[in-house]
Amino acid sequence: MFLEVVERVEHGKAALVSAVPTARSPGIPLAEALHAFEDALRQARDEMHDWRTPETESTWRACSHALDEAGRRAERLRLEAPSLDYEGLVMTLGDLIAPLDAFGDAARQLR
Repeated sequence: MFLEVVERVEHGKAALVSAVPTARSPGIPLAEALHAFEDALRQARDEMHDWRTPETESTWRACSHALDEAGRRAERLRLEAPSLDYEGLVMTLGDLIAPLDAFGDAARQLR
């Protein structure tokens, strides 16, 4: 239920971050990372209905909105395909991931 959705979201975030070059890795191509991120968001969206109840409605809506917003931002990045240096890449990926903080808030509320 909720944990499965969070797992999908975390998988997507990890895929996206794998595009950032490190001292040991050049990072995967941004297009590949973005595709994996968007796929993970779709999977999370498909599983969202499993934890929607009257008791979780406001938290559920916040997470649903977060998925929508992250998806819009990812689509915009994919369509614009800007050339990014390291700092620009890190900032852009941070902006993509930011709406998904709602899932951390939800996890704290649902404990």
